[in-house]
Amino acid sequence: MSNAELRWAPHPYRGGFCITDDTDAADLESIRIVYDFMDSLGLRATKTVWVFPPEEPSGIPALPTSITHGVTLADPAYLNYCRTLASRGVEIALHGATAGNNRRELIQRAFAVMDANFPPASTYICHAKNADNPYWQEKVVARGPLALALRLYARGHHCSGENPASPYFWGDLCRQRLLYIRLLRTRRINTLAANPSMPYFEREKPLVPGWFSATKRSFREATSVEALDDLEREWGVCVLYQYMCRYADKSTGHVLPAFAAGAERLAARERVWTDTATRLLDRLRLMQGVFLASRGNELVLVNTNDH
Repeated sequence: MSNAELRWAPHPYRGGFCITDDTDAADLESIRIVYDFMDSLGLRATKTVWVFPPEEPSGIPALPTSITHGVTLADPAYLNYCRTLASRGVEIALHGATAGNNRRELIQRAFAVMDANFPPASTYICHAKNADNPYWQEKVVARGPLALALRLYARGHHCSGENPASPYFWGDLCRQRLLYIRLLRTRRINTLAANPSMPYFEREKPLVPGWFSATKRSFREATSVEALDDLEREWGVCVLYQYMCRYADKSTGHVLPAFAAGAERLAARERVWTDTATRLLDRLRLMQGVFLASRGNELVLVNTNDH
């Protein structure tokens, strides 16, 4: 019989698009401008938050204090707006308990606040060089030349979220509560083409259930007509790494024109599934358990998932 090939996307989609929004330097006014506009177009994203103001600097040794600036859920107005976003289908996920190094007790308190205010989020985005980041810095790659290069890149910074002997240990909580942590970056707009195995598990990192990559390009580039055409043609997925607060013009109360044009192009693409990171990664994970086999004139479809 003729060859058959599985496609990851549910009908009628031919591509996928999700935004992981780092909360660095965000403020309520900017976030409200951007996300109200996105909601008007029916676009959802995975928006990260810090729960508390930092109690420690970020990194050991410490990075500049500018890396810890940004609104947190300790601001009641911001917390209420994030609740509104969650009711609209936006995924509210952690960017760490705070913008600084987070000890285990603080991380537990942060999860309690998240549980009390938002639906569970399976996605987590590590911040900078926080000491609680699991398998971070030189441990991103277990061995080989790249591991050596990463040790040089780390410049003496140490992260230990996976180490039970560390005061920053929370690996057991990570394993229990999360499914996906963002790791490697690519310039390719089709993130899935750069990392076709995502979400993936590494035996050397047993406390993180799954990793995924992200595309580091501008929103304008990722939502150009050509980029969206390519995404559909390739049956691709763009997991876009962004700082969404930068697209707000607080002097006018509107988003920047280039962002508005890109968001409208994206929203108009009926065959590009735009959703949260968790929803797209869940679909990719399930498709890893579906297999095709042929025997003579018969095509066999095997689904090893629970549903």
